[in-house]
Amino acid sequence: MKLLKRYTMPLMLLAFIGVYFIGCGLIEPEEAEMIPNQAPETEIVAAPEQGDNHSYFMKISWIGKDPDGYVIRYLVSVDGGEEFETTKTDSTFEFTAANQDESHSIRVAAIDDDNAVDPTPAERTFTATNIAPETAIQLDDDPPEGSTFGRAQKFYIIPTDPDNGPEFEYRYKIDEGGQWSDWLEDPVVEFYEGSPFGLLEEGNHTFYAQTRDAAMSVDQTPATYSFVVSTDVQPIAELNTSFNNHAFYEDNSAFYFEDDTNNVRFSWEVDASAYYGHYSAVKFQLDQNPETEWLPITDTLFADLSPGEHTFKMRVKDTGGIESEEVVFNFNLVDPTFNAGVLVVDDVNGRFAPDATVDSFYMNVLSEVGATYALWDYRIDGPPTP
Repeated sequence: MKLLKRYTMPLMLLAFIGVYFIGCGLIEPEEAEMIPNQAPETEIVAAPEQGDNHSYFMKISWIGKDPDGYVIRYLVSVDGGEEFETTKTDSTFEFTAANQDESHSIRVAAIDDDNAVDPTPAERTFTATNIAPETAIQLDDDPPEGSTFGRAQKFYIIPTDPDNGPEFEYRYKIDEGGQWSDWLEDPVVEFYEGSPFGLLEEGNHTFYAQTRDAAMSVDQTPATYSFVVSTDVQPIAELNTSFNNHAFYEDNSAFYFEDDTNNVRFSWEVDASAYYGHYSAVKFQLDQNPETEWLPITDTLFADLSPGEHTFKMRVKDTGGIESEEVVFNFNLVDPTFNAGVLVVDDVNGRFAPDATVDSFYMNVLSEVGATYALWDYRIDGPPTP
C-alpha cells in the first residue's frame, strides 16, 4: 500500500472508524506521523552542450519531475542574474555576443505543489557566438554623394547580418567629430522643421550610421554619406488658375456675371528637385485681406468675388523651412455693360477682296441697322482683347 503524503483524514470519519492502515499494522490516529515532502528534480532537455559554441539566439527547454506530487512552475536564472518564475517549459533567449564570443549560463529549478524547490537546479554553460552586422545608407531618389541639399533630408539606415535579424538598433552622428545619438529603434533619420532631429546646418557634412544587432554586436565600420547643405536653394512654385472652371483670358481677365458663382480657384505645383527637397506648406493673401498662416495644402478657392481688379500673392516653403520667391497673380473680373456694340474682326489677307472693300461692306450693313461698331485688323493688331 502507498504511503499517504500526510495525514489529512476528516475528523468525522476518524470518529467513525478510529483507525487507519499503514503497511500491515493498525495504529491509533493520534499516533500518525507526517510524511516529509520530497523535493522535485529538474532537467534541461534542449540546449547547447556543456561548454559548446552556439549562436546567441536559441530556444532552451526543460522538464521537472516530482516523486510525490507534481511540478507547478519553475525558477529560471540567466547568467546568474535575478530569478524569474514561469509555468512554461521552454523559452527563446537572446544572449549577448557583443563583438566577441561570450560565455553564458542558464539555471532552472522546478517547484512542486508544496512549494518545494529543487535544491540541485539544472544548469548549462555555453559560449554564444555572433557575426557583427554591416550598415548601409540610402536616400530618396538616390542622390550621388556630394549632392547639395536644403536644410531637410531623410536618411535610411539599412542593416545586413548573416546570423541575425530582424531586431536591430541604430545610431547616427553628423561629421567625424560629432556626438553619436542614442540607440534608436527606427532606422529612418529625418531632418525637417519640427523634427526631433532638428534641421541640417549649412556647410559640408558627412552622415555616419551604425547598426547594433540583438546580441549587442555593433558594426565597427560605420557607413558614411557626404553632402552639402545650402540655404541659397529655393523651391519653385508654379501657379494654375481658373475662373468658374474656365481659363482666364490672356490678359488675366474674365467676365463677371451677376447670377454666376464667380469662383476663382488657385492650385500650385512645387518643384524642389534641384536640391532633392520636398514641399511643406503655403502662405497666401488675396487683395488687402490678412495673409494666411502656413498651410499644408496645394489649392484654394475664393467664392463670389466682386467685379474689378484683384491680386493674389503666395509663397511656399520646403520641409526645411526654406521659402520660395513670392508669386503674384493680378486678375480682373470685368462686369460687362453690353453697350460696346459690334466688333468686326478682319482676318482676311485681301486675296479675294481688298481689305477696304470688306471693311466698307460691314460698315454699310451695320450703319443701316443703326448698330455701334468697331473695326479690328487681326493681322495688324493681333487677337482682340476681351
